Amino acid sequence: MENSHILHLSAEDDKFCPLRETLFLSGFGSKSALYEYIGKDLFPKPHRISANRVAWSYREVQSWISKQKFSTLQDS
Repeated sequence: MENSHILHLSAEDDKFCPLRETLFLSGFGSKSALYEYIGKDLFPKPHRISANRVAWSYREVQSWISKQKFSTLQDS
């Protein structure tokens, strides 16, 4: 899967990430796995950006990733 379309932003920047990009950034292998985590309040909820589209905050996804890394380090 080519992901050259993904922007590399600093933690202070924010943008809306569509599903495909959110799946790539978070490492979830499927939409169903992502939504399972959302349903358990283990991953940020998407924002409705139009009548038929949702997207995630890049900043919220990056914060979740950082927490996962920190949690993994503390568990070791």
